[in-house]
Amino acid sequence: MRFVCEVIVRDYLPALRSLLAKELTEKYKLTQEDVAKKLKLSQGAISQYCKAKRGMKIETLKKNREIMEEVEKFASRIASGLEDEEFSKEYNNLSKLIIQKIMKIEAKGENVYFENI
Repeated sequence: MRFVCEVIVRDYLPALRSLLAKELTEKYKLTQEDVAKKLKLSQGAISQYCKAKRGMKIETLKKNREIMEEVEKFASRIASGLEDEEFSKEYNNLSKLIIQKIMKIEAKGENVYFENI
């Protein structure tokens, strides 16, 4: 049995980072180094996200229109210079949305323990 926090940290936060990295490099034409600074990750991590070597649950997130709309809005704000405090707040809100949307999907597919979040 896995707890929701384990599922999110292992599977879905990397997928979120992958979506953001791809959006920022492809749509906004930022360099991997610039994206790394904005997401507070290494350039090597951004490279792996862009090459789909990390973030394997990306397709699950892509299937949810609401999540994808929020990812696109968030990427736009990041590209335009979102302040650290707002970045943290919006990242946390997007993480909460992902938790709400994927809980039912994950609970059907494997033995995952979900408490009310």
